[in-house]
Amino acid sequence: MADPNSLVYVVAQIKPAEGKAEEVLEGLALLAKAVEENEPGCLSYQFFFSKEDYEIEVFEIYKDAAAVQAHKESPHIAEAMKEGMKGKLAAPLKIQRVERKGGFRRG
Repeated sequence: MADPNSLVYVVAQIKPAEGKAEEVLEGLALLAKAVEENEPGCLSYQFFFSKEDYEIEVFEIYKDAAAVQAHKESPHIAEAMKEGMKGKLAAPLKIQRVERKGGFRRG
């Protein structure tokens, strides 16, 4: 089990170009599968779509900073950043580390 004090939380905000949300979501599904299969240090990689804001939020949890670095250096992330999102975004990708301040998760 990961040390709760070493966990790293990341939120990515994605604004698809008009009419490109489904393509972006399909790409994220493939990316999530690659992350799950190749990154044991990534404990959670979930994405959500808001029809109202036409935005996608990706919530990621890593066991430690080394796992985040491994994620950044992985071939599947490099490909997604280079070609996977090309021409599909209305705004630059916004990625930020966040601190967990409370709440809970069941299951």
